[in-house]
Amino acid sequence: AGVESMSNIPYYLPSARFGARLSNKEMVCGIMEGLHAGSKVYAPQDSYIMGMTAENCAEKYGITRQMQDEAALHSQNNAENSTNNGKFK
Repeated sequence: AGVESMSNIPYYLPSARFGARLSNKEMVCGIMEGLHAGSKVYAPQDSYIMGMTAENCAEKYGITRQMQDEAALHSQNNAENSTNNGKFK
């Protein structure tokens, strides 16, 4: 089963890669950097976070939560059937 664990995403100390010496260093939140896919460019075309892509696509194409849940259940059932029939190991 798929599980997300956002609370386990670390903070990073980018300056430590090549040796951080005797001063305060900036720590980077892995969640916020991950939401922007690591992009340092926050231009108008990159002004939304990666996590909003699914919501934007769902709205644009009229995909409801019910439809998403049905697709997920269908996928899980296919995987279970394939595993039980020896087609998927």
